[in-house]
Amino acid sequence: MTRFGRVPLLDRYVARELATHALAGFVVVLAIFLVTRLSTLLSDAAIGGLPGRVVVRLLTLRTVMALPSLLPAVLYVGVLLAINRLSRDREILAMTTAGVTPGRLERAVLGFALCAAVGIAVLSFVGRPWAAARFDQVRDQAIADSGLDDVTPGVFYELHSPSHEVVFAESRSVVDRSLLENVFVQRRSEEGITVFSARYAVEAQDAVSGSHVLILKEGVQYDLQPEGEKHTVTEFERLTMRRPVAPVEEDLRQRSLSARALVAARNPAALAELQWRIAMPVSAVLLCLLAVPLGRSDPRGGRAARVFLAAILYVTYRALLGTAKSWVADGLVPPAAGLWPVHGACLLTALGLGRAQRAVGA
Repeated sequence: MTRFGRVPLLDRYVARELATHALAGFVVVLAIFLVTRLSTLLSDAAIGGLPGRVVVRLLTLRTVMALPSLLPAVLYVGVLLAINRLSRDREILAMTTAGVTPGRLERAVLGFALCAAVGIAVLSFVGRPWAAARFDQVRDQAIADSGLDDVTPGVFYELHSPSHEVVFAESRSVVDRSLLENVFVQRRSEEGITVFSARYAVEAQDAVSGSHVLILKEGVQYDLQPEGEKHTVTEFERLTMRRPVAPVEEDLRQRSLSARALVAARNPAALAELQWRIAMPVSAVLLCLLAVPLGRSDPRGGRAARVFLAAILYVTYRALLGTAKSWVADGLVPPAAGLWPVHGACLLTALGLGRAQRAVGA
């Protein structure tokens, strides 16, 4: 058998087929992810009003965070398509005639999967925490730098705070562009709703804390009880409101920690995040092995049935991984067990499907 760089010819051929189909699947999966994630980012009031270049940076960082989760699915689809193509074009039959056993083909796929898993492990343990920490920095800095200059008149803005303030400005002053005219602010709390209506609004920076404040001028404050039984009206010449800072997502905080920090934390949520990072490269290998028997086309069977089975097995596997992670985070499952029973079930399913396929001579 010809060798180049100590890699057998069969392994190189199979790897090229798998990589080609996986790349095509990656383009499709990435496009779907970018569209859905972009709409999510833009729907975030704290992010949607930021400049486009900042949104692009945040979207890029979100993509890096998601790559360890996306790539196992991409590999699964790539192996399914590649094996199906080799089977449909009778190339697997030709390999068998030439003495290539099914186990030899599986070892070639396994070699490709292990190489891909190394890259996924690097993204999971290095890229994911770096991107999560950087996402927090970029978002917080952009929100801190943004001000009333970024507010578009005629648009409602919801601020990130426990009170969920809503800000609306009718227009911008012609004389001073830093002033907003006819400003409306609504604040919700357990005590009721407070509505501020001011003729002007301007932003300033607190000299002591350095935080941004919103100054309302020539306005009225309405305090309304939840049942609408009582309300209070207060006029003011000048009212200062502190702008809330976007809170740090707890899940994002866990993602930004290094593996050493997660181990040192020794709390269920941190250990669940560590288990998830380990699960991504492991799932990539297991899904590739699972896709081999599923990708083999059977002239006597329906192709749609195999596609349906492949989709059901993938969705079930990922759903069980997510559930197991939640159970570890909630302390319902010991961290030592973690997600490994789910991996074990996937491995047994892949081995069982491969054995059944050999038994019927598929």
